[in-house]
Amino acid sequence: QLGDGTTEPKSRPVQIGTDKWQAVDTGYLFSIGIKADGTLWIWGQDSLEDKTVPTQIGNETWSVVSANFGHIVALKSDGTLWAWGDNSYGQLGDGTTEAKSAPVPIGYDEWDAVAVGNAFTVGIKRDGTLWGWGRNSSGWMGDGTTDDKLYPAQMGSDHWSDISAGYGHILGIKNDGSLWGWRWNIYGQLDATMSVPTRIDDDRWSVVQAGWSHSAGIKRDGTVWAWDTNHSGQFGDDDWKAAPQFIPAQDVTPPTGRVSINSDALSTSDKNVSLSVACNDNYFCKSMQFSTDQLVWFNVEPYANVATWKLGKDEGEQSVYVRLIDGAGNETVLSDAITLQPKPPSNRIDGAGDESILADTVTSESEPQPQSSSSQNVTSATDSTGGGGVWSFSSMLIVMLGSVVRYQWIRFNKAISEA
Repeated sequence: QLGDGTTEPKSRPVQIGTDKWQAVDTGYLFSIGIKADGTLWIWGQDSLEDKTVPTQIGNETWSVVSANFGHIVALKSDGTLWAWGDNSYGQLGDGTTEAKSAPVPIGYDEWDAVAVGNAFTVGIKRDGTLWGWGRNSSGWMGDGTTDDKLYPAQMGSDHWSDISAGYGHILGIKNDGSLWGWRWNIYGQLDATMSVPTRIDDDRWSVVQAGWSHSAGIKRDGTVWAWDTNHSGQFGDDDWKAAPQFIPAQDVTPPTGRVSINSDALSTSDKNVSLSVACNDNYFCKSMQFSTDQLVWFNVEPYANVATWKLGKDEGEQSVYVRLIDGAGNETVLSDAITLQPKPPSNRIDGAGDESILADTVTSESEPQPQSSSSQNVTSATDSTGGGGVWSFSSMLIVMLGSVVRYQWIRFNKAISEA
């Protein structure tokens, strides 16, 4: 149903061909759209043959298409109404309950808009009147009855400019811009359960859209509003919306923030470090990714202000990059650096700074001798801790106390990282 020639799910948008399109809609496991040249195309699951790429339907030109679970309704460029698919409740409007495998004309009137719901259909004729047909067990026709309609039936005498059908509710805009809705309201799509069109808002609206269990619309001043369950975070937060709520304009500003390693420490001898990640955004900080070089990024994870990280190289300055992603998809890359210092040999006595004393003792069985001492310069010694390096020293002091010889290596630094 994605139309990319495969049956593999996609977690990110993929382009479907290079043609230009003017309209698209989705049903249950299928998609349908109108290209810029007016031709109609469909893809996805089909009772006869599944289509993994868009396949053209006829050669006519079309202007509007709407699909839902199992039926499709569309308007040709001349305004005539056509329908096909499931017809169990008369939702095609041809006077029967027989399914149609190809578009069939529904009367000869001209229409401006059409919308498909759960086994019912609503539309606006060229004269602005509103009509409905199909399943009416829950009163979708807005006429106060529960009788299914096999033909389009007029719904009142008012004039309408826009109509939209969700899974179980309908929203419409009258010519004066007022917003109206009716039927199922178990999730708050409307202000109350309504069997006839009921005014929702007196403000001036230009476009409205009814979803599965939420609603959204655009007022004539261009502002976006939404209401309903919000169980999937459609509104950018976790609150239930029982009435239209203002939704800020699309956020195009990337998040800002800061990342620090080990609370801004300059160096560490441990590869395992802690990260503090601060994020600020006009919308909300959603997720983050980490990298050591900005070429390979680790998996995206939910945003958190703390994280653990393991440095990659054995020593030297190392950077950690974090990509912050906000709820609108805007990104910012931040970084911090720290120097990883190798650990000196384990058999050492630490002194101040880089001064340490490495001692070794050898005992002989000869008689004790008078105390004496001597010193000599030593330029290097091999690291015995397994670090694979060479340590350089400024001096070595040999102290002889009777039969005991003590070697003291003083002021050493690891000079060569590979040996």
